[in-house]
Amino acid sequence: MATAYLSPFQISANSTMAPVYWGSSSWGQQTKPVFQSPAAEPVSYATPLYPSEVSRPTRLEEQVETIDRLLTGAGDSGSATAQKKMSAQQMEDTLSRLQSQQASGEDAGVSRRDIFDLLKALQSEILSAGEAEEAQASHRSAHPSRTTSPTPRAPKDRMVSSTEPSDRILTEQNITRAHEWFVQDHRETRRTESRVISASEERQAFLRAYPAYDAAKIDALRKREYGRLDQSSAPSVYLDYTGGSLYAEHAQLEAFTDLLKASILGNPHSINPTSQASDALVEAAREAVAEHFHAAGEYEVIFTLNASNAVKTVGQCYPFENGQLLMLTDNHNSINGLREYAKAAGAAVSYVPVRKPELRASEQDVQRHLGTPSTGGRRLFAYPAQSNFSGVQHPLEWIAQAHARGWDVLLDAAAFVPTNALDLSLWKPDFVDVSFYKMFGLPTGVGALLVRKEKLSLLHRKAFFGGTVDYVGVGLQTHILKKGHGAFEDGTLDYLNIPAVATGLKFLRKVGINSIHDRVQALTGWLLTQLTGLRHRTGGAVVRLYGPATTHRRGGTVAVNFFSPRGRFVAHSELQEVFASAGVSLRYGCFCNPGAFEAASELSSSAVAEAAACRSSEERGQCMLRNAGVTGAVRISVGIASTFEDVQRFMAIVRQHFVDQAEE
Repeated sequence: MATAYLSPFQISANSTMAPVYWGSSSWGQQTKPVFQSPAAEPVSYATPLYPSEVSRPTRLEEQVETIDRLLTGAGDSGSATAQKKMSAQQMEDTLSRLQSQQASGEDAGVSRRDIFDLLKALQSEILSAGEAEEAQASHRSAHPSRTTSPTPRAPKDRMVSSTEPSDRILTEQNITRAHEWFVQDHRETRRTESRVISASEERQAFLRAYPAYDAAKIDALRKREYGRLDQSSAPSVYLDYTGGSLYAEHAQLEAFTDLLKASILGNPHSINPTSQASDALVEAAREAVAEHFHAAGEYEVIFTLNASNAVKTVGQCYPFENGQLLMLTDNHNSINGLREYAKAAGAAVSYVPVRKPELRASEQDVQRHLGTPSTGGRRLFAYPAQSNFSGVQHPLEWIAQAHARGWDVLLDAAAFVPTNALDLSLWKPDFVDVSFYKMFGLPTGVGALLVRKEKLSLLHRKAFFGGTVDYVGVGLQTHILKKGHGAFEDGTLDYLNIPAVATGLKFLRKVGINSIHDRVQALTGWLLTQLTGLRHRTGGAVVRLYGPATTHRRGGTVAVNFFSPRGRFVAHSELQEVFASAGVSLRYGCFCNPGAFEAASELSSSAVAEAAACRSSEERGQCMLRNAGVTGAVRISVGIASTFEDVQRFMAIVRQHFVDQAEE
């Protein structure tokens, strides 16, 4: 059975030492110490204690020997008495020292947490023993005729009463008893059973650690708008929000359906009543987009098929002649594709690398590339606000810095805006691409390109199509393009779906983008802590994380790979079989972001060239496995409808199937 060492709480380094009581808990069948905080001085909970914060056990004999040295060396080394007992004050000193060492990361190879827990338990035994004796004495004095007495806090088979209860000391006999318990715990719990808190206790620990997670509000939203996820017949755990969000059943689907039922809408390229009705709804959606991004008056909103089509519009129309294109290696292929337009126009193309471990671009590298001398043409810097591979959020401050050095900026916001506010009155990129299905699920097939009006004239159309012109002459082969957004919206707009954009944005406004952000941050933080802390009994990591291990400047996208106890890469087909059968939706591969994968896997140029020479995807996969040891990654992403139970269920499946699994 998989071994997971979990405990409800982590006591922070500056917290008050709390008494520990023996009693039943959810750690297993055996009675374990339950940490409780004094009411007057509550313990500060920095984050739940999960496996990443627990040092893996070394050999049992080494741990016992370490505890012996700590206990016997805590007192005056010149005193024989100090070799046999330790006062309560000395115990406190030792605990404080161990706690400081644990917080600072010293001696990470020693199981400090075990020593810490043991010493707290030893201290509790003596304090409980003394308090129990005093309580019994007081009770006998008050009720001499009664034979019953209060139940002591420490059970008799676990407690050795001090011969000097008033001094509250630990005797050699206490230490021996503790060693026996310690050995038994390792043999019966560490090596065979999981020491795991119950699902409800785990949820409570999560809520304490992440108070911004408004459970009541989120659970009500889930039940009202996304109840289909929790149908008892076929519950689903949807963890692919970076791939696409989910629509709300009532606030979006029903509201939009009611709109269509009540409307008669025609092709907008006319002035008849049904055309005008369609025009009004399309323009209302356009205004809603501008309002959502605080872009009214300063940006043109051009409706496109999706974010990729928005970037394509920039590529086709931007004046790359004798210019420069600068990108991050962490970019979606839609941005990478810009280089073909740039190279065709004779522009210089360069990349700013992202580097492990967090897959970020260094400020020095960015500033050095932005400081490259101009070649005389226009210069475009294109990068994502949030990586669709690793979840890294790249600084929006780069926008103004690039402008100051003569660059135009294309901000790929597709992965960022579903769970983060983008205020274009504050950050002023020249071009922004979004896909609305990534924000709120419905409609698909509609995106937008937001262009600063002062830069719209840079985009020169090399051809025209239906719907983009005010006049076309065949005899003289002349044409006049529409002004503003109309010049870039080819053909007939999707006038039956675009109104759903306004419905979706209204729903986002009601839920609150900041509320969604806080929820995603909490769930991502918990998920990162859980995944990075998993260890096999061999001590090897269960997962390899690609990107930041904390929520600092990162979004709700987590990329990992799984490994067996002997370090074997677990094929994505194996993962897919397990998770799909459990109703869990994840994503596998490189996610159209080869640069981030190459950086994460440290692929050499020769390895990339070898992969490019492969004739099939199967052959290419084997090439990647040889050179990188993996074939892409597994992406877990949370979003608007995610709850703690979603990530909790995911982790339960991981522990059950991929921790300490048997080697084939």
